[in-house]
Amino acid sequence: MNAIYFKMTRPLQVLLVLVLTLCVRAGALDREAWTITRYDLDATLTPVSSSFAAEGTLRLRNDSKQPQKNVTLQISSSLNWDSVALPNEEVQWLAQPYESDIDHTGRLSEAIITLPEAVARGGTIELKVRYSGVIKTDATRLTSAGMPENIATSADWDQISEQFTAVRGVGYVAWYPVAIEAATLSEGSALFEAIARWQERSRGTTLNVRFNKVANLTLLSNGQPHEGASPTQTQVSFQSLDTNVPAFTYGAFEVLDRPAMTMYFLPQHSSSARDWALAIEQIAPTISQWFGPPKQKLKIMDLGQDRASSFESGSFLFASLHATSQQAIVLETAPTLVHAAVSSNRHWIGEGLGQFGQMLLLEKNAGRSQVLAHFSRFSEALAQAEQQQSKASDSSTSGASQSLITSADPAFYRTKAMFVWWMLRDMLGDEVLQRAIASYRAADDKEPSYIQGLLEVQAKRSLETFFGDWVYRDNGLPDFKVESVYPRQTLNNSYVVTVTVANLGRAGAEIPVTVRASRGERTARLFVPAGQKATVRIEMAAYPTEVAINDGSVPESDATNNTFAVAAPAN
Repeated sequence: MNAIYFKMTRPLQVLLVLVLTLCVRAGALDREAWTITRYDLDATLTPVSSSFAAEGTLRLRNDSKQPQKNVTLQISSSLNWDSVALPNEEVQWLAQPYESDIDHTGRLSEAIITLPEAVARGGTIELKVRYSGVIKTDATRLTSAGMPENIATSADWDQISEQFTAVRGVGYVAWYPVAIEAATLSEGSALFEAIARWQERSRGTTLNVRFNKVANLTLLSNGQPHEGASPTQTQVSFQSLDTNVPAFTYGAFEVLDRPAMTMYFLPQHSSSARDWALAIEQIAPTISQWFGPPKQKLKIMDLGQDRASSFESGSFLFASLHATSQQAIVLETAPTLVHAAVSSNRHWIGEGLGQFGQMLLLEKNAGRSQVLAHFSRFSEALAQAEQQQSKASDSSTSGASQSLITSADPAFYRTKAMFVWWMLRDMLGDEVLQRAIASYRAADDKEPSYIQGLLEVQAKRSLETFFGDWVYRDNGLPDFKVESVYPRQTLNNSYVVTVTVANLGRAGAEIPVTVRASRGERTARLFVPAGQKATVRIEMAAYPTEVAINDGSVPESDATNNTFAVAAPAN
């Protein structure tokens, strides 16, 4: 049994709290009953000792259907609760470890608070909290899941130290209190779903933090700085925590300011910073052509560590500036450039367009073949995610689905959505897609079919089947197979090749069908509905030798049956 720590005044109260704890362990506690609607915190960092301390006020609202007398609050397991109280009254509370991968340590320190009286549905309270501890590099949750340590630490790089200080919020480090049911990486998409529920509840929540200044270091964050703060403090507000993961970094930064971007870099990376700025200015016109001019100025913050993977939030990018090749910079910065131009509360639109923009720039710089090479890796990972989701749905009584509309799993709202946008481009053409994106307004996006309507207006065709298979429902991936090939010689000695393609999957898609011969090849596009067959006829100057379907631009569950060797003609 995990140790339980408590702060009480009388033996009888101690006994009461222990009884309540047993009830909690029996499942009586609703950890997602309360929503924190406002944070007001003062935070102090001490890089030399990796320490972090915070205190302030939380405003909470009971969003459950029942009156609530217990509140749970969670912070990283590397932090300790020092005190919890009502503004003018002590409360009974205890702290206990709580296993969960929403924090990089794989554990949380949970405070369970017993209020003097139950709070009705919709009622609000304020709590005064104080907590402290250390934030050091810890990739326990990833290494426990089997990830090699060097890869794990490049992903979970969050830490406070003299050499490097950068910390991300929920989903990485719980440096501010949250209330989320436990979830682990071993449970498939459960972790993403738990965080998504918290983000949805935190829509409109404001996190105000006054960071005490650290000598000779500058604080940077993806929040909104406030003018007129104390000479000893830097005040930052993080708005709408449903789409913004609060993150901050401290460093001795220099600044490179350009019309489209501001780059904050460490002195030893000055050369790389100039390379990045030049590369971004070269690719910015392509982003503007597709997604419109930026509505926000891009801000890039140097992570300092060469092995730290990038973190992007809206128009803010935390990145290691060690990558200096044009292609590497394109892959790092494209999603952030897209988000600076297009904002959406729908993950599959915002994040999917970001990944789609990345592939557009890769195609422009390196050609379609390089994009298809990337798609091959993405497709394999997506097929695995779909398999796992199918197993989870089969064993779930709730019929859980990873529809792009509702999915909290980045394998779907990023990777699958990227494929959706690329398929729409191949189906409709660049101009149609660009005009639809230009007409998109996040404020008007109140129904899931909103973007479908914009596309149909521009394309002048129905997209209901496509959106039904790929966006509104999770029908898995298609599985295309060359069913038959029939070459027929014409009177002018050319050949009409009839190709029949079967789709063994539950999602339909339009794919390229390529017929190859000794003298060249020709390609036509064919839509193959889910569970059906479709036929296309392609005229060739010579007898065909091979038929290949789907160049990799459409993800499949099985791509091993996509070619067909045509037998030589009988003499």
